[in-house]
Amino acid sequence: MKYNEKEYVKTEIKPNFFRPITDNDLSNTNFVPFLIPLHPYYRWQKATDKLSGILSGVDKNADGTLELSFEWDVLSMSGVRSKLTIYPNGKIKFYLKGTPKGGALLRFGTQFGLVEELDNVKWYGRGPQETYPDRKTGGKIGIWEKTVNDLEHHYMRPQENGNRVDVRYVELTSHDGEKGLKFTSPCATPLAFSAWHYTQNALEKATHIHNLKHTDITTFNYDLAQMGVGGDMPGDAHVREPYILHSNKEYEYSFTVEPLE
Repeated sequence: MKYNEKEYVKTEIKPNFFRPITDNDLSNTNFVPFLIPLHPYYRWQKATDKLSGILSGVDKNADGTLELSFEWDVLSMSGVRSKLTIYPNGKIKFYLKGTPKGGALLRFGTQFGLVEELDNVKWYGRGPQETYPDRKTGGKIGIWEKTVNDLEHHYMRPQENGNRVDVRYVELTSHDGEKGLKFTSPCATPLAFSAWHYTQNALEKATHIHNLKHTDITTFNYDLAQMGVGGDMPGDAHVREPYILHSNKEYEYSFTVEPLE
């Protein structure tokens, strides 16, 4: 995405179905470390890393919009389709749908590999602390601002962190505040976001916080949903029913991206 001669994408934009595994995701597997690589949730890392897409259609409409349709081949998913609608003013509408077939899904969303200088974050949603579908009532809905680094939560073992839910919009800007991108959710469907100065796979790979190095990237996730984090009962990491992303159910969502002038 290039606006006013400024390129904002550093690596790629793609569907994302994985989250770095949490201690609660592992549950009792924490006590048998040699089995951790065999955990079924890692199917979603493989699905995300190995997905491939083809451009299946291009339509130019009378109102000046351009629609690009894509079909995706994703392990453990069916019917994954996406569409970009590009408006004359530069706004882009993203649409994604798909059905998980390999057990409970960890995340249904879109990941952007953006340039590092998009470091200031302003959002309208729950905050200021991290929130998840089953860990959000302590977060008040308001307009909040932090840097990408300040969004992080440093767990003893690096894992999924920094998520915010019930989000209406997110603005990512550079330190001078003059350039950036605005991500807007549909009125009826608040979304969730997270942002890190490292890649998702680097976060998953790190075993201690000193292994997790910040690099010249802003990984931005804008999601329909994540599975809950569970663990609300001592010794029980099980995710409660309302917060499970079940298989054989179609998920779909949309959002828009536009430049901040």
